[in-house]
Amino acid sequence: MVSFTRGELSMAASHYQGAIDGAAQAGAIHATATYRGNLGSACLELGEYQEALTQLSRAARDLSRLARNAELASVLHNLGGLMLLLGDLSRVEELWRRAGALARELESRHVSAYVELLAAELARRRGEPSAALECFGRALRAFRELNAPREVLLAQLDSVEMLVHLGRLERAAQLLAEAEELWRSQSGEVDAEAEGQLALGRGRLLARSEAPPEQVRTTCDELVRYCADLEARGAMSKLWRGATVLGT
Repeated sequence: MVSFTRGELSMAASHYQGAIDGAAQAGAIHATATYRGNLGSACLELGEYQEALTQLSRAARDLSRLARNAELASVLHNLGGLMLLLGDLSRVEELWRRAGALARELESRHVSAYVELLAAELARRRGEPSAALECFGRALRAFRELNAPREVLLAQLDSVEMLVHLGRLERAAQLLAEAEELWRSQSGEVDAEAEGQLALGRGRLLARSEAPPEQVRTTCDELVRYCADLEARGAMSKLWRGATVLGT
């Protein structure tokens, strides 16, 4: 997994490109496809969407031909995330169904968890918060079973957003407190995205709970600071949008 800390995404993309060149020269089709998937993921986070589309599409094509289904499922998930950003929801649904079929074939809890995340994001974009909450909940349970604390944290915070949207503020506050406790117990290094997402969760709950305006403004300031530490464009955009909404 590519780190979200400043500077490492660009460095990783450069390294992946070099690995692609080396693998291609050696005629290593599987390695080339794997590195293309990694490069596509890095480009997606950097906001280089055309390059991400090129690399992820080629990786999906070659991994499908090689029947490397576990790796293919990961690439399809990332392609789905890209299509969400581009607003092509029918393509997202197609990729979700395809990844879901692979998850069932592989009997992989890990792949299934990411399939649920894609389903949740699709429901969120379609304005179906209850359906999104159910999918985030299934992903959350799977990540807990897999002992993946960072993924648990992000699924918790996505669930908090849906709960706030649905007006279930008591449950949202409870889940946010669980997320805070989890992160404080696990975090050993700076992670601007995770810290920013926690701040965004607090801000959403404060705003919906009609907290004093100065508390909401303080949270907005936190979000802006975390954005300055992010190279990942997708995460940065989410925090900026959150700060903008909270500040109005």
